[in-house]
Amino acid sequence: MKSWRYLGYGSLAIVGLMLIVMVGAVILPLPPLDTQPPHTLAYPDSQFVEIDGTSVHYRRWGEGSPTWVLLHGFGASTFSWRELMVPGVLPGTFYAFDRPAFGLTSRNFPGPYSEGDAVTLTFSLLDAWGVDDAIFVGHSAGARLVMFIAQEDPRRVQGLVLISPALSAPARLPGWTERLLRSSWVEPLARRLIRRALSSPYDALESAWYDTEQITQEVVDGYALPLKADDWDRALWHFSLANLTQASGAVALDGVAVETLLIVGSEDQIIAPEATAQKAEQAEKVDVHRVEAGHVPHEEDPETVIELMRRYAGGR
Repeated sequence: MKSWRYLGYGSLAIVGLMLIVMVGAVILPLPPLDTQPPHTLAYPDSQFVEIDGTSVHYRRWGEGSPTWVLLHGFGASTFSWRELMVPGVLPGTFYAFDRPAFGLTSRNFPGPYSEGDAVTLTFSLLDAWGVDDAIFVGHSAGARLVMFIAQEDPRRVQGLVLISPALSAPARLPGWTERLLRSSWVEPLARRLIRRALSSPYDALESAWYDTEQITQEVVDGYALPLKADDWDRALWHFSLANLTQASGAVALDGVAVETLLIVGSEDQIIAPEATAQKAEQAEKVDVHRVEAGHVPHEEDPETVIELMRRYAGGR
């Protein structure tokens, strides 16, 4: 009987402690961060275009055909495509942009943070760039987006390159939780947790690499640069909210209408390569290649990925 009493006291203590933490998160102001407007962090080749009030950061390189549009994954930015940003390494003209909530794109509230918003934004960018159609390259969550783009307007899609694609639907919370999560007291707590989770960029990157020795200080600094942008933590929370409550469903490879190059890391610990390859076996137009890498084969083994992309472009 006493053990149950102690258990009850312990549960009450835990609940009480949680309430104290949550109340403290609301009452105590968030400490200011040493941040600055995103455009002040720009690279020498950075460009910005305003789309419906959002200043979208993008980088362009190369000349001629074909046109490639690159969409990064969660937590990444145009920096993740740096190994492809060598003039002449691949034929054609390249565009890479930062999805809202990431990189050096402005953080707006409310902002275009859902997957549907990202698809709409991409079409608007194509129009702004004067691009009629392109080969779309997507990594991880970015691969989901290029699949949705191909479904929505296949006329604008010359081809698809999917790298470690996140095909499964993200967990979606019921509607009543959205009202709770949008409560004024939740955001300060969430932002504190986000700041703590990303306080060590190296730890956040470690699970994505197979060869962790490649995570140099340059790589850490490149991924950490957006954490110097104003409101980065608030935008990441709003992005999380949008995708927890408005996420689209799973995407099926067997519905792909264009020739598709699918690249997986054989040692990927984030998205099981076996499951992805199994889904691809049922798709007539998908060509699967395994690279000895983790979740980021285009960063760990860029030479192999570039060669696969070159052959894909030449064989179309």
